[in-house]
Amino acid sequence: MNPKLKQAFDKTVSIFKNDPRVIAAYHSGSVGTDREDEFSDVDPVFLIKAEEYAAFDNELKTIFEQEVAKTVLWWPERWIWAFELSGNINIPRNYAIFFEVDNELIQYDINIMIAPKNYQIKVTKDQHIFDKANALEITTERPLPSLDKRRLSWNIEMYWIYVYIHTKYIRRRDLFKLLYAQQELFHEHLEVLRFLGSNTDENWWPLVAKKVEEREHLLEYYNKPDVDSITKSLTEQIRVFSSDARQACTRWQLEYPEEFEALVIKHLKKHIIDER
Repeated sequence: MNPKLKQAFDKTVSIFKNDPRVIAAYHSGSVGTDREDEFSDVDPVFLIKAEEYAAFDNELKTIFEQEVAKTVLWWPERWIWAFELSGNINIPRNYAIFFEVDNELIQYDINIMIAPKNYQIKVTKDQHIFDKANALEITTERPLPSLDKRRLSWNIEMYWIYVYIHTKYIRRRDLFKLLYAQQELFHEHLEVLRFLGSNTDENWWPLVAKKVEEREHLLEYYNKPDVDSITKSLTEQIRVFSSDARQACTRWQLEYPEEFEALVIKHLKKHIIDER
């Protein structure tokens, strides 16, 4: 972590430890993991009492600017812009904060959420920052998410739906919609790989991709940005996906959608491959 960022982080922790509205804090980013290095940012999560949450959210920027640093930008990372949802206290807030220290622009991500009442949040010892109300449970390792085979079926079906959609985008030579469809294939293929023994506690796809096995063929989805290159790669993309998805279905004792795959490929060949 950048020493100048750490200084700001330590200051906020000191402030919030003494704020009765804040009952616990833990790291949610790379800090405290094997991914931490000198370039790591900081993503603390501060748990707030439900009855104080709205007021704390409204005061957070003022507290930061008065006690830590004058901000250049206070940016809500994940914000619900609809008026009826923006005031919903059940929605966590994520703020990317930019400020200058010695002519260097620094980014600090702060997350706030309501402290849960009926369960503890599991964190590792290295993720733990402070806990004033027994809101955190220390675990020896970061818990892996449970995989639901119903989700696997959905991912496989989603993949073939977007292969079908590729047909019209290729025929229209609509490059930007085709790039969008390629991204959908990439993400569904990556999700299927999680069911092949590559379970991970991460949700952000670049981190998932780093952990899954046999990930090199995922690069097939990152081709030259032109219609002909993508069309040429599509056959290999779906061949590898079909093999991975069938293995996943065997492992999870699911029936593979043979008929749907066959019909989608038939449609693709009729309208694209045969025309070429």
